[in-house]
Amino acid sequence: MTDRQPDFYGDLNRAFAEIGKAFQPVVESLGRAFHQIVNAPGMPELLEWANSPEGKAWIAAMERGEIERSKPCHCLCGFYDHLGICEGDAVGTLPFDSPPGVRVDVAMCRPCMESAIAHFAGGRRG
Repeated sequence: MTDRQPDFYGDLNRAFAEIGKAFQPVVESLGRAFHQIVNAPGMPELLEWANSPEGKAWIAAMERGEIERSKPCHCLCGFYDHLGICEGDAVGTLPFDSPPGVRVDVAMCRPCMESAIAHFAGGRRG
């Protein structure tokens, strides 16, 4: 009678191969998304700037906290037919009801905030 030892490493390799197969569509999707981002309009110029002495100095200053980060606008101006009005830097917040019914404060720049207020004052909902 022989005691057969389990093939621990073989079993482990097979398990990881199955995990790899399961994640293959996710990895491919991430690869496509990364390719789209890298090839987006303006990205080569942004990367060139980020690798320039000026860009590296600015990034280092941001990392050291020497440059105050602005709070970005998280507007919904696309829903209100006012695309292109966003200034990017939030100046305040407006309350919105999120899908699960939780009220959240959404940071907005002045033009987007005014657009949203006018939109809701007119009785229209997104």
